[in-house]
Amino acid sequence: MASVILLVLRDHEGNLRFLAHPDLGSTVQDEDRVYLQSLLQDFKERASLDPDSLFQHLSNLAVGPLVTRAVGADLEKCPALQTLSSAFTEL
Repeated sequence: MASVILLVLRDHEGNLRFLAHPDLGSTVQDEDRVYLQSLLQDFKERASLDPDSLFQHLSNLAVGPLVTRAVGADLEKCPALQTLSSAFTEL
């Protein structure tokens, strides 16, 4: 399975938080790095405009450099992701 490089969390008010792998720069292949940075910037902008639509979109990614691996209502139900999230940095 590919590395987890991004967690997108939605709070009870619908606000989104983006948590990135602490070593994102070296985890992503060179040819994808510029594209991914642009994509992350777009996510942040769209999160301020329409967080619900963006979250639904991100919950269903199936192709491209980012693919959704898990969707759930509570991070505590997945201890591995909860542990992983503590090492990630907020964008």
